Amino acid sequence: MKRNYVELLNKPLILNSVTMGRLAASENELIRADEMISRHPLLPAIRHQMLRVEALASVAVEGSKIAYDDLAKLEFFSHNSPHSEGDIRAMLKRASRLEMLDPRGAVSAVCQMRALEWICHNVGRNTVLGFDVLDEIVTRYDENAIERAWAHQNGQSRDDRLKEPAILAKQRREHMSSYLEFFNSDLFMPSTQAEISHAIIQSIGVGQCRQDGYERLFSHMIFYRRGLLSKAVAPLAVGPAIDVERHATSIHGNMGALSKHDDVSYSQFDFNSVAFCTSAPARTMIVATRGIESLHRKWTKRLKAEGKHDTLNALMELMLEWNILTIDFASKELGKSFSTISAAIKKLEAAGIVKECGLADKSRLYCAPDALSFFESLLRKVISANATTRDEALAKIERLDAMEI
Repeated sequence: MKRNYVELLNKPLILNSVTMGRLAASENELIRADEMISRHPLLPAIRHQMLRVEALASVAVEGSKIAYDDLAKLEFFSHNSPHSEGDIRAMLKRASRLEMLDPRGAVSAVCQMRALEWICHNVGRNTVLGFDVLDEIVTRYDENAIERAWAHQNGQSRDDRLKEPAILAKQRREHMSSYLEFFNSDLFMPSTQAEISHAIIQSIGVGQCRQDGYERLFSHMIFYRRGLLSKAVAPLAVGPAIDVERHATSIHGNMGALSKHDDVSYSQFDFNSVAFCTSAPARTMIVATRGIESLHRKWTKRLKAEGKHDTLNALMELMLEWNILTIDFASKELGKSFSTISAAIKKLEAAGIVKECGLADKSRLYCAPDALSFFESLLRKVISANATTRDEALAKIERLDAMEI
């Protein structure tokens, strides 16, 4: 049966004044963080690091704990590669050669970064979401393709499991069509719309694999479309990563509310964790910004003896953004000759800002240990050490519900 999610807009939404106040305050926190970062001279570095934090927190919710420097390396090696299943297979092989503990999770994180970066640059105030936008997202982040490539690498065949019967595919598209009408509305507060969206996408499904990353990408689009975000990236997965059980409880309750929606004359969803899940990303953005500013000041001080040096400053900012790079990469990004960048790298190395850390296809790889250390420590603060995944927490809740029945 086709679900009409537009009907959600025609019924009153039950919210008490305390919850509304908390939601409004958390949204304002996010708006202020976005305004500050969008005007910041180090915006590219801050935005890039938040893409990484968001991706790592998101895959952590699904059970993949990826080291920060592992993602930085894989992302660098995959920079400018095509968005294809062959590209995904190549990334998986690279991740395995780098001896990452969870190659599949690392590749998923890189693909989520690609999708969110596209959203950040292409979805703005009053953008109308259609199937063309969905196609752009799935082109960059396709969990089914990652699953197939991972199975292929391990000598397994998962094609049969991932083939969806035509009637179900048609039904899913009809549900998505109804969801898009809900998405393109402006009747609810952005954070409440994002929370309901999360439950709808979980109910519909974008593919047959992990859903949480897709659900959160839709939340990002709502926040950009509704004006809570403009140029900055908010790590919305931080809240769920800190408390997976609370996240799962909220999803479960709201999926239940959706299933009963046709039988009631009002809408009532669980928004108890939404304020926290909106303010936590804002606070993480501020902490990350202060950390990047601190690194920039420290590095500038170490290079004080060099005087005013545009190439050194530009290279320092590029290192804040990427943390890991080669001379050739920096030369192309900054539009400087190889010899000019090589000389600048030597000065950064002498100042203790960068060090050689391996090879990238026969080119020397340089990293900024202070930056990698800061973001790894930040990651440990925003990702729970609890090994429970979102799906495990949901399954546990469903078992308890079944026992009560």
